[in-house]
Amino acid sequence: MSTWQSAGLEVLRQTDLFAGLPEDAVGAVAEQCRWRDVAAHHLQIDAMRKQAHGLYVLAEGGVEVFRNPPGGGIVPLARLTAVACFGEFAAINGEPGSASVRSITPCTVGEIPPTVFKSVLTERPGLSLRILRKLINRIQNLDETVEALHLRNNVRDAQVREVYRQLSLGAL
Repeated sequence: MSTWQSAGLEVLRQTDLFAGLPEDAVGAVAEQCRWRDVAAHHLQIDAMRKQAHGLYVLAEGGVEVFRNPPGGGIVPLARLTAVACFGEFAAINGEPGSASVRSITPCTVGEIPPTVFKSVLTERPGLSLRILRKLINRIQNLDETVEALHLRNNVRDAQVREVYRQLSLGAL
């Protein structure tokens, strides 16, 4: 058993998602989590490869979440530092993620298989509510972003609706 395998329970307890859940529930998830060390600048999730994945738990280090738009370039979305989770929406729906994630420092990352994550979601409604809150916050932030875009650029209403539709689909 690796050092991270035994420390996984404590790491999961520190995340926003698993904090406050009963120890037996978190322990069952921790037993299924696969930990590994990742070098800096390593692509953890590559949205371009369209590969399904589980829920990731960042135990040490930092990552950058970004998108590669069709026209090229990189659009940074967020930076996360330990202890944090990412990839939960893709882990739930079984589809590849809509964003890529790259380590910006050396990291320790655990992956919880989608079947394990979905199982704990159905057994623990409180965890499902946390995911719903995160989704609602993301949509509310999206609303504010589209409104700011509209006001700043004086974009026509049809364009704003289309941008909002595309961003909403990408956020899900």
